[in-house]
Amino acid sequence: FLGVVSPGQFDWTVSVNILVMVILGGINTTAGPILGAVFVTLFTAYVNISPLWQQVIFGALFIFTITVLPGGMVGAVRAVFDRLLRIRRVRAPREDAVAAPTTPVPTFLEQADSKARAENEVPALECHGISYHYTKGDYVLQDVHVRVRPGTIHGLIGPNGSGKSTLLNVISGHLRPQAGSVLLHGDEVHRRPASSRAPLGLRRTFQSANLVGELGSLDNVIIGKYLHVPHIAARAPVWHFLPTAGRETRQLQAVAADELRTLGVPARWDSVRAANAPHGVQQLLQLAVAKVGAPSILMLDEPVAGLSADEVERTAEILKELRRAGATIVIVEHHTRFIFDICDDVTVLNAGRLVMSGPAAAVRSDAIVREVYLGQ
Repeated sequence: FLGVVSPGQFDWTVSVNILVMVILGGINTTAGPILGAVFVTLFTAYVNISPLWQQVIFGALFIFTITVLPGGMVGAVRAVFDRLLRIRRVRAPREDAVAAPTTPVPTFLEQADSKARAENEVPALECHGISYHYTKGDYVLQDVHVRVRPGTIHGLIGPNGSGKSTLLNVISGHLRPQAGSVLLHGDEVHRRPASSRAPLGLRRTFQSANLVGELGSLDNVIIGKYLHVPHIAARAPVWHFLPTAGRETRQLQAVAADELRTLGVPARWDSVRAANAPHGVQQLLQLAVAKVGAPSILMLDEPVAGLSADEVERTAEILKELRRAGATIVIVEHHTRFIFDICDDVTVLNAGRLVMSGPAAAVRSDAIVREVYLGQ
């Protein structure tokens, strides 16, 4: 509340305070900015310190929130509740087992899951009854079920607007489904933040390359390796003063350069800002960023869009090598020949609903799929 509005009132401190309100409370939430505004307003009203120290404190809180609590106050509360729910789910079966003298008859899905586990093949990725809508209108995804076998390449196809990219966003945690569940290696993750997927081995790329445009190609790939650098967050502020910094930096640069060479990215792009690289190089670059982290599950959103025929063939060979190494790959792509040549299984979506899911050869020859997607 500023009282009488005049241009002179909107100085840099007001802008900083508004930014702190949003980030501290929780960006992309409804309650977050309100909580942040309450905190900032009460702090300035009841804590009697100079404006300079006030901005120093707000700056420190801003940096702390971004680095430690990226979800802000609301994200921290959600994390606590999610942890309590997980603890409750773990304890509940034990209590039920003590209380119930008889064993309930398993459902069909439980029998199928038990059979899969007995065969020592827990799905790498499972989606059960996923539903999502952006507004109160029609659903973008409705009751979608997907099961991805470990060590396979799984294609996700469908016409434009069928919900393929939205499903990837739900799996990776960028969106939270209104209904359904997502499991990675048998572990429920749909209530957790997107950052929780990376330690489980999930990596992804985007239709429009999601890179740090101000950094060079080599530095972007190095970022993909950070999760494997011990205590990197704690050491980052004093990285350049550590005796091992030079050696570790050279090792990371060597790994990143080797990854770019493997994908066929010319060395001349190593030091060029990612924002200035052509589209084809950006696509290969974000694949390198994801691949260098040794993912167990790799999700690719139109990875060969805009690539030359040679680059498409090279990308296919790279993905096959990853599959042979044990990685599980999920691909969204409109290049049908690429999909059916490389994929073990294929799932077809249309208008947010599941049309068919199964072996690639069976899906390709299905009459409904050919009518819906291939136009025949």
